[in-house]
Amino acid sequence: MLHIKNLSLQLNSRTILSDITTDISSDKIYAILGPSGSGKTSLLRCISQLEQNYSGTLRLNQKPLQQLSKGQIGMVFQQFALFENMTVEQNICLAPQLTEQSSKEQIQKKYNEYIEQFNLQNLTHYFPCHLSGGQKQRVAIVRMLMMNPHIILFDEPTSALDIENVKDVIDLISALKGKEKIIIVVTHDVHFAKSIASDIIFLHDGEINQIASKDDFFSLDHRKGLSPKAQQFLLNCSV
Repeated sequence: MLHIKNLSLQLNSRTILSDITTDISSDKIYAILGPSGSGKTSLLRCISQLEQNYSGTLRLNQKPLQQLSKGQIGMVFQQFALFENMTVEQNICLAPQLTEQSSKEQIQKKYNEYIEQFNLQNLTHYFPCHLSGGQKQRVAIVRMLMMNPHIILFDEPTSALDIENVKDVIDLISALKGKEKIIIVVTHDVHFAKSIASDIIFLHDGEINQIASKDDFFSLDHRKGLSPKAQQFLLNCSV
């Protein structure tokens, strides 16, 4: 369980996040939705520890996130963040090699299993500039999984993809569910969130405005039970 309590973030005297408190379990996929500027990516950056100038507490079970070892929080970035001067294999294997948490044999075995699972066998010696957006996304996901993280974060995973590749990402992320992983997806794409998520966290002006199951959030029958801001957001998105 990921426990978030009284999380607040200010940058340049501007409030980005305000008193965020919620629990996120490992048996679901959570999608964070909200209008631009609502704090979605900032919340993800706090959880990933890329942003540490926050107040409040973030714990995995009873352990502060600051005390987790390298690799226990995995993040797939919007622009993939692959090393352009490294091949697919080098990108995927770099982090476990540097941290020396596994032997060379263990790293190679895990690498072979993942590239087969994600259909990357024929791309191992390619450089990122030769890959499509969907292929880069798969490489980024495998690179993250190689560290066996407890918390998996996706920042706008479909923003650079076409419809066919979006379907692949839905399948890939869905396959991670139920493996004792905390999975959080930040997205502006409500249709993607509707396809992938178990629960929705709706942010507005840096605050949690609504938390609901996917069915309750998107169902027309339950929409009257949502907050006015959540209803307006869905109306603006034509959902």
